[in-house]
Formats: sequence, structure tokens, C-alpha cells
Amino acid sequence: MNLKFFLAVLLLLLFGRLSAQPAAQPMLYLDGPQQLACVRDDVPYIVSLLMADKAATLQSIKTVTLQRLQEHAAEPYYLDKRPYAHIEIGNLFSNTVKHALVAYFSDAHLKGNSDYYLNLYVYEVKGNVLEQVFKAENLSAYYQTIGIDITDFNHDGSPDVLVATNEPEWYHNNRPVRLYYHMLQYNSQPALPLLIEYKPLLNIPNPHFINPGILYSNSDCGCSGYCWFSKLFLVQDNELKQLAEAGQYCTNVASVYQLDNNNARTLIAEIMQASIHDTEYIENIWIDLIPRLTAK
Repeated sequence: MNLKFFLAVLLLLLFGRLSAQPAAQPMLYLDGPQQLACVRDDVPYIVSLLMADKAATLQSIKTVTLQRLQEHAAEPYYLDKRPYAHIEIGNLFSNTVKHALVAYFSDAHLKGNSDYYLNLYVYEVKGNVLEQVFKAENLSAYYQTIGIDITDFNHDGSPDVLVATNEPEWYHNNRPVRLYYHMLQYNSQPALPLLIEYKPLLNIPNPHFINPGILYSNSDCGCSGYCWFSKLFLVQDNELKQLAEAGQYCTNVASVYQLDNNNARTLIAEIMQASIHDTEYIENIWIDLIPRLTAK
């Protein structure tokens, strides 16, 4: 009797211990319709999931994205862009080394400012083996989506990783109207990080490089395209030096001002019958004036 009693107690203890362990949380279905009938029309599907259960959604995003990364690691090239994640595999930075880049939402503050964050990782790929060679965690992301592009953004002959963000406008309590970037520049020297962020670029709205040493901003202010303003910058190692600014303010005249070392403005050009807001038009204004603005 004592042995039977002991076995019964032991079984009860084992069953109780097993039942007390939390069940594995099922993965959420992340790729549903962009709209749900029970959600406001302007709320994307992934955001509705974050609003309902942020912790479970973020865990599902991480798990599903990393599983997908591993499944496609052996492919010569793979690209997968989704609102909550970006995966790209191939010779992204070098013709001789295969890399995989993955980024996914790491956090979201859904009340008030609607701030989004992402984790970004780069792996060196050998067969099915992934070796992490770079990470940037909790980078500010763009409004409700992941925006990643690998391109020679500054025209220096090397690829850059652009991470779209609206961080400079988070505290305007409104949907962002301008695009900003974390620009991560590729570095081939083994002693340095694979990617290095050029941080001065972060606060420049809608930036465009004319060449590696010159860039300009581009902002629309309404009037059916007849209101815009732009600033021209000299790219330096740790900072941007503003050289000039131009604008058209609901008229057909665009004014261009040169800035001195004290940021005092001098009118240097007025362009009559100016075109409506157009990136190519603004860039041509700057290209024409750069020799004058950069002359010693």
C-alpha cells in the first residue's frame, strides 16, 4: 500500500509540474489583409495586431522573419519586403562575399507620437551557415512600415544601407510629411565595422546627393507645388556645412541665398517663371550655382 501511495503521489507531482508550465505561444498570422472591418480604415493590418497584443506580435515578427531568413540562406539572391520586415540575401556589398541583411520591428509606441523601431542585422553567408557581422538595434523606423534600400546613395562607388525614418518629426503629433534616413556606409576594412552610420544626415529632410561632397534637402510647403524650400550642404567628416538655401513661396519666383560663416544670408539669384516643385528642377538650380558657392 505504501508503494502504491508513493507512486500515486509521484504521478500527481509530475503532472502538476508539467501542467504548470506555460504553453508555447502560437505564432500570429502576420500577412493578412491590409484592412480589417473592425478596425479604422487608415490602420494597416500589422498595426492592428500591434495594438491588440504588442508583445505577441513583436515575438511573432522576430520568429517568423528569422525562420524565413534561414530557409532562404542558400539561395544566390533573395529579396522579401513586408511592412514589418525586410530580408535581402546575395552579394550585397562585395562580389566575392555573400551577405544577408534582415530588419524587423523591435518596438512600437502606438499612443501619441506613433514611434516605430527596428533591429537590423547583417550576416556573412557560407552555404546554410549565417555568421553575424553587424548589428544595429532599436533604430528609429518609418511610420508603420520598414523601409530599407541598398544603393550607392552618395555616389561614392560603394553601397549604402538606407533605413527610412521619420524620427525628426515624431514630436509634431501628426503623420510625417518628410522622409529622413539613417545612412549606413559600407566599409571594406576588416578592422572597422562593416557599416558606419553618417549621423549628420539624419536631420536632413528628403536628402539628395549631387556628388559625395555635396547634398541638398527638398521640402514641399503647398500651393499646388509652387511652394518649396531647399538647403545646400557641404559634406564634411562629422558635420554638414550649409552653403545656401533656396525657396519658392506661392509665386513664380525662386530666390537663392548664400550663407556666410555666421549664417548671414545674401541674395545671389532670383529665378523668374520658376517651375513647380520638382526634384530635378531644384537639383539643376544647385548644379548651376555650385561653382560659385564653393569657390574659394
